[in-house]
Amino acid sequence: MAGHTSEKLWSKNKFGDTGIGEIVKGNSVQTLNALNLSEEAYQDLLELWAFAGGTDQFVADQLFFDVWSVRVSDPIGAPGVVDTQANAQEVVIVADAKAAMLALHQLYMALTNGVVTQSDRISVIRRMT
Repeated sequence: MAGHTSEKLWSKNKFGDTGIGEIVKGNSVQTLNALNLSEEAYQDLLELWAFAGGTDQFVADQLFFDVWSVRVSDPIGAPGVVDTQANAQEVVIVADAKAAMLALHQLYMALTNGVVTQSDRISVIRRMT
């Protein structure tokens, strides 16, 4: 939105600046699309959590299987012995992803008049960026 405030118009102005109507429409469409996609992903995550056993550990075990199933747990004390589950760091990553998706779901719920509590959702979401 370049130009002085007094030059703003609903449609493009004489300088070719995008009109306020297009700016508001574009931002509205982008926000709705993002929240709808996020809500779909949240529903998919709920299904994943239920399928994997309902805990962050079980979900991390599934999501990081290709990593932990070949990782040597203790190369000095027990060389050749591989891990049997995701480690604590991988579980934290999964927990952060779950928290971010819940925050996005709560934004969607707030947008559709669902009841949500006050929370700093942006800092939770930023952990995943």
